[in-house]
Amino acid sequence: MKLSLPFFAVLALTCLFGCTSEVPATPPTDDASLDAAADDQPAAPTDRGPRGEGDCETDLDCDDSRYCNGTERCVMGRCAAGTSPCDDRYSCTREVSCDEDTRVCTRVPDDSVCGDGNACNGTERCDPTTPGALAGTGCQPVRVDDQIDCDDRNTCTIDSCDTRLGCVHSPRDLDGDGYIATSCTSDATPRGTPGTDCNDSDPRVFPGASEVCDDGRDNNCNLLVDFADTTACRPSNDVCERAQEIRVGAPATYSVTGSTVGIGSTFALGCGRAGQPVALYRFTLASTQDVAITNDDTGTPVGAIALLSSCATTAELRCARGVSSTAPQVQVRSLPAGTYFVAVQTSTPRIFRLRVTIGRPSTAPEADLCPRAGSTPAFDLSDAAPHVVSFAGLLPDYSLSCDVGAPTADAVLPLTLAAARNVTLTVTGPSSERVTFALFRAPCGVASSELRCASALTTARMVQRPLAAGAYFVVVRSGTARDVTVQAAITDPTMRTAGDVCPGVEVTPDGPPVVMTPPRYETFPDHGTSCGSNGTADGWTDMVARFTLTTPRDVTVTVGGSGSASLRMQLQSDCMARTTAIGPCVSGVTPVRRYRGLGAGTYFVILEGSAPPPSLTVAVATTAPGERLLGDACPGLTIEPDGAPGVLSLAGFDTTSDIGTSCGSTRPTDSWTDWVFHFRLDTARDVTLTMLGGTSTRMQLFNACGPGSTSLGGCVSGSSVTERRYRSLPAGDYYVVGEQAGATGPTGSARLIVATSAPGVRAVGDTCATAAVIAPDGPAVVLPVATFDPVPDHGTPCGSATMSTGTWTDLVGTFTLTSARDVTVTLGATPATQLYAVLERTCGSGASIVGACVAGPFGGTWVQRYPSLPAGTYSILGEARSFGAAATVSVSVSTLAAGSMPTYRRTEAPADVTFVDACAAPGARRVLANVDDSQVTDTVPFPFRYWGAPVSAVNIASNGFINFDGVTSASTSGLIPDRSSPNGVVAAYWLDLLTRETGVCIATVGAAPSRRFVVQWADASYYPSRTGNLTFEIVLNETSNTIDMLYQSLGTATNAVTLGLETVDGTDGALLCSGSTACPVMGGSRIRWVPTP
Repeated sequence: MKLSLPFFAVLALTCLFGCTSEVPATPPTDDASLDAAADDQPAAPTDRGPRGEGDCETDLDCDDSRYCNGTERCVMGRCAAGTSPCDDRYSCTREVSCDEDTRVCTRVPDDSVCGDGNACNGTERCDPTTPGALAGTGCQPVRVDDQIDCDDRNTCTIDSCDTRLGCVHSPRDLDGDGYIATSCTSDATPRGTPGTDCNDSDPRVFPGASEVCDDGRDNNCNLLVDFADTTACRPSNDVCERAQEIRVGAPATYSVTGSTVGIGSTFALGCGRAGQPVALYRFTLASTQDVAITNDDTGTPVGAIALLSSCATTAELRCARGVSSTAPQVQVRSLPAGTYFVAVQTSTPRIFRLRVTIGRPSTAPEADLCPRAGSTPAFDLSDAAPHVVSFAGLLPDYSLSCDVGAPTADAVLPLTLAAARNVTLTVTGPSSERVTFALFRAPCGVASSELRCASALTTARMVQRPLAAGAYFVVVRSGTARDVTVQAAITDPTMRTAGDVCPGVEVTPDGPPVVMTPPRYETFPDHGTSCGSNGTADGWTDMVARFTLTTPRDVTVTVGGSGSASLRMQLQSDCMARTTAIGPCVSGVTPVRRYRGLGAGTYFVILEGSAPPPSLTVAVATTAPGERLLGDACPGLTIEPDGAPGVLSLAGFDTTSDIGTSCGSTRPTDSWTDWVFHFRLDTARDVTLTMLGGTSTRMQLFNACGPGSTSLGGCVSGSSVTERRYRSLPAGDYYVVGEQAGATGPTGSARLIVATSAPGVRAVGDTCATAAVIAPDGPAVVLPVATFDPVPDHGTPCGSATMSTGTWTDLVGTFTLTSARDVTVTLGATPATQLYAVLERTCGSGASIVGACVAGPFGGTWVQRYPSLPAGTYSILGEARSFGAAATVSVSVSTLAAGSMPTYRRTEAPADVTFVDACAAPGARRVLANVDDSQVTDTVPFPFRYWGAPVSAVNIASNGFINFDGVTSASTSGLIPDRSSPNGVVAAYWLDLLTRETGVCIATVGAAPSRRFVVQWADASYYPSRTGNLTFEIVLNETSNTIDMLYQSLGTATNAVTLGLETVDGTDGALLCSGSTACPVMGGSRIRWVPTP
C-alpha cells in the first residue's frame, strides 16, 4: 500500500501508550519533506514489490498493502522495510497488537522497565502521557506521597524496609537485646508467645541479665530492683573502705538504691540506735554547695542519716533521725568543696532509696546555725532574759531526740556558765501548739552532744540542778514555725543526795547490791528515761547508779525492790547525755536487762518511777564476753526424746532474738527473747512437742539451728501450754525455738517435753509421701480429711505457718503435665469452710512455690488458675483451720492449651511510664478527702476491657482499691480471689487507710487512642495510727487494656496488704500478694499488668 508520512504522524499521536480503543485510519496524504528524509536511508530490501526481484522505481512499487508493518519505500532502486506505525518512542511501553482491518495499535506500560531494584523508595511506574515523564523512557519519578509506608499501626512490631523484600514487620525488640517486650508477643498477635523483656528501651535489661546492684534497674526482669534482689545483690558497704560512691555534679537530686540486708552494724551514729544496720556512702563536691540528704526509711521505728567530713564517728557534721512516719533528712548550707561520707541506718534490715540534693550555696540567717567562733550571737540566754525567736528563713538543721512529727525550722541560742549553776529552761509557744527543744554541750548541734530534750504543748520545761560550768546551746523549734519565747532561769546550786543526780552511787561489778532510798530524792527528774518522764514531767523521781569495767564484759543489771509500781531503767555511757543510751529503756517492778560486749569504761544506770519504793537495790553481774547462757543461742539445750523434760531458766537471756519464729519476732529483733532446745531421732518417729511456761509463748521446729534452717510445719503459740504434733519425722537432729516478747526479758523458765511414737500409716492425701494423684482433666479426687492427722505436716505460708491459733489439718495432691498447659485447680470442702492452698514444684519444700499462697473465700470453693505451666509434676498443698467430723475435700485439675486462658502477666512498667501527678492534671477531680472507709463511683472515659470483657462503671474506695462488679464497697481488707463482695477488684494497696486533705484524685491524661485513666491516693495514712505518707495510683491504659500500679511513697504496712487483680465473678485472680504484711513494693515501684492472650 502507499501511505503518506503525514498520516504516520497522526497515527503516532493517536496510538500512543495506553491506546486500547479502535482508531480508524485517516486518508493518506503526501509529505514531501518526509519522503526526502526517507530517500536518505540506506537500502534494506526486506519486501519485494510487485515488479519482481525487489527492483523499484517508486515507493508504490514496494507497497505490500499491509498496515501494521509500516510503509515500504523504494531506496536507490531497492525496496526498504517500513517502520511500525505503533512505535511511540518510549522504552517503557510495549506493543501488544496491531489490527490490520481497523488499523488500530494497542500498547501497554511495562513498569518493570522503570524499576530501580530498590523496594523501599516506592514503585516506579510507566506513564508517558502524564506530565513529568522522563524523556525517552516514559517513566514517572516516584512522588513523596507515593513512597512506601511500612507502618502497620501495630505497636508490637518494629517496621523496616528491605531493598529486596520491601516492608518487614519484626517482633518488637527496640533495644536489640534479643528479647521481645512484655507488652507484646512473638508474632505480635494475641496468640503468640508472651514477650519477656520488662524494659524494651534498655539493652541492659532482659531476662537472665546479671543484676547491677546500684543502677536503679531491674536488669534481670524478676521485679526486684537492685538490692531488692537479695539473691544477686548483697551489700558490702558496711565499712569505710567499701563506702559506695554517689557521683554528684551540678545542682540536682542524685539517688541510689541501697540496702542494709545482711550487712554489719559496726559504725555508730550520734543519733542512731545500737544494733541497727548501717550502710556507708561517699560523694565529692567540686565547689561549695548546699546539700540535703534523705532516704525513704519510714518504718517504725525509723532510721537515721549522718553526714561526716571523714569516715569516722568523730567527724559527724549532722545527724538526723526520722520521726514517726517521716524519713530522716540532713541539710547543710554552703558545704565546702571536698569528699564527704554518709552513714545510713535503718530500723530493720531493708531496701531504701538514698537521695542527695545539691543546690546553689546560700547564707544562713542569724540563729539558724550554731554560732561561729568569735561571732556575736543573735541571742544569749546567759542574761536570763526572755528572748522571742522568729523562724522566718530558718531551716531544720538539727535532729532532736524527742522530735514529734517531721522536723521543722530550728534556732540555736547559746548559754554560757562561768560556774556550776542551777538552770531552768522554759520555751513557750502558741496556745495548744507543740514546742520542742534540746540542750547541747559543745560541739554544738552534734547528736552525741545532746544532754536532754523536752517536748510539750504550749510550754516545755527542763531543769538542770546543777549544770556544770561551760558552753551550752539550746536548739528550739515550733511545730508550726510560729514565734516562741525562750528563757533561762539561773540560780545558785544546792546540795543533792548521793544517787539523786549524776554521777550517781558506785556499784561494784559482781559485788553486793547497792541500796538506794528514793524518798530522799527530789520529785522532779534531772535526767529521766525515754520510756518514763523523758526528763520533763513533774511527779517523777529519778536516781543514778554507776559501775566501771576494767575489761570488756557481758553485764546483767538487776534492780530489786519492795514496791508494786513499775520502774524504768536505762543504761548510758554518758550520765548527762541520753543519746548515749545502750539498748532500749526497760520497765518492770524489778527490771532486769543483759548487755552484751560492754567495753572497758564507766556506765550509768538511770532509774525512775512515779511512785518508787522506799528502798531498792542495784546489782551488776558480769561474765566473759560472748559467753551465752545454756539454751540462749544455738546449739541449745539437748534433751532426750521420751525422757525428762528439758528446763531452761530464762533470767539473763538476751532480749534480742537470735533466730525468732514466723508468728513472733519473724527475725532477729530487739525486745524479743528466744531460746533453743535440741533433740535427735535415731529412727523415723511421730513426735509431739509440749512447751510449758510463760505467756504468749511461740514455738517452731527447725531442721537446723540458725541461718539456712528450714521450718518444719508452722509456728504455734499458747498461753501457758504450747503443743504441736509432727508425723513421720525422719531420723536426724531437730531444734525447737521458743520466744516471748518484752524488752525486760522473761524471768521464769521454759520446759519442753518431747514425746515420740512409732510412725503410723498415713492416709492417701495426708502428707507429701502419700499425696493423692490427680489426673488432669479427669474426675475430682475426694479426700476424707476428717480422718487425716489434725496437725499439719507441711502447712501453707498463708495458713498455719503464720496463724498459730486453732487446729489445722493439711492435705496434699499431685498431678503431672506432659506438655505446657493452662491449668485451673479447684478445691471444695464439704461441709464448707475456708481453705488455704498453694502450688509447689517440690512438695513441702516451701521454696518452689508457683504463684502465691491464696486464702479462699469463707465457706466457698478455692479456685486458682495458672497460665502456661511447663511440663512437670506439681503438688497442691491445702489446709483448713477446722474440718467437720465427716469432712471431705474434692480436688480437681482442668487444663487448656497453653496461652488460651485469659489472665494477666505481671511485669515492671516500661521505662517511659512514670508516676502521673493526677492531682495537678488538667480537669482533675478531688474526692474522698479526710475520710475513713468511704467510696465514690465513676466511669472509665474510654472503652476498656478487664479480664477480656468490657467494663465501664468503676467503684473507687478510700482503702486503696477499685472494683468493676457494680458493688459500692469500701472494704478495709480482702483476699484475691474471694467470691464475697467486692469482686472485679484492682488492688494497688488494699488495707485500712485514712485519707488526708488531698484525698483521692481522678484524672484522664493523654489523647485518644492512648488516653490514661488515673486514680491517685495522695498522702494517705494507715488506720488507726494516722502514720505514713502513702501516695500511689492505678492507671488504666486505653487500647492496650494494660493496668499500671505506680508507687511514689509508702510506709511500712502494719496490717496485711493485698495487691493484685480479681475476676469480676471472684473465682480467680492475678496476685503479687494476698493478705501479706511483707508485700514487696516500695516507693518507686512500677508494676504493669498485661492481659493475655
